[in-house]
Amino acid sequence: MTMKRKKTTAVLLSLIMLSGSAVLSVHATDGWRKVYETVLTEFQGTDYFVDDESFGSMWNIFDINSDGVPELFVSVSASHVGGCAIYAFQDGEGIRLGEEEQFFGEWGVTSACQAESLVKSEHFNMGLLDVAYYHFDGTSLELVDRFSNDEGAQVGGNATYYHNGEVVTKEEYLSAINPYDAMHWVNDIGREYYFSQLDLFKGDIPPAKVPVVLETVDDKRPDLKTTLLYGGIPALIIALISAMVSIIWRHS
Repeated sequence: MTMKRKKTTAVLLSLIMLSGSAVLSVHATDGWRKVYETVLTEFQGTDYFVDDESFGSMWNIFDINSDGVPELFVSVSASHVGGCAIYAFQDGEGIRLGEEEQFFGEWGVTSACQAESLVKSEHFNMGLLDVAYYHFDGTSLELVDRFSNDEGAQVGGNATYYHNGEVVTKEEYLSAINPYDAMHWVNDIGREYYFSQLDLFKGDIPPAKVPVVLETVDDKRPDLKTTLLYGGIPALIIALISAMVSIIWRHS
């Protein structure tokens, strides 16, 4: 092997090692996998766990604030009163968010807006609507705004509207809640996996299920950012390096 080839090979091998390091860095925060698996295993031993494949407890992961580490959503059941417990990975532990024993949403699901790091918890019962918005700062979920009305229980149009517990006019109510309605929400978070699928935490959860969601995708295909992050960019780097090696060897 000529000196030129040796130097070229050394440089290209270094580039390959660097590209491999880039791939590894994507998974550097994967400590949440084992922690969330433990959280779910322990949840199965609580009174909240419903062991039924049709409407029982399920789970999902979703990155509320786009920091690369997803939060864990545990759906109690698909019943009307079934909400989601939400956990965050902090200091090597799975920390439950919200007030003590708090569940978010109904019918076993809730919604989130990544752009604003918000979680929406909505309840509708007997014509009464209650919607609460919580901001996730990376460590806790704090209540930002709460809206409620009894439109569904009224016939003559005499509904009462509330904003953060205060009676307001319908116009004031709509003016305050419309900005939230205009946000991009990812709905039905919570019921993606069964508790019989905890083996997915051993490194096989598809990128689509650790979503950095830019748009709602009904068919659950991975978004472009996730596709590039987990496969496209590293593969492209390696392909380009391989092509360079082939060209240099042919012409040296």
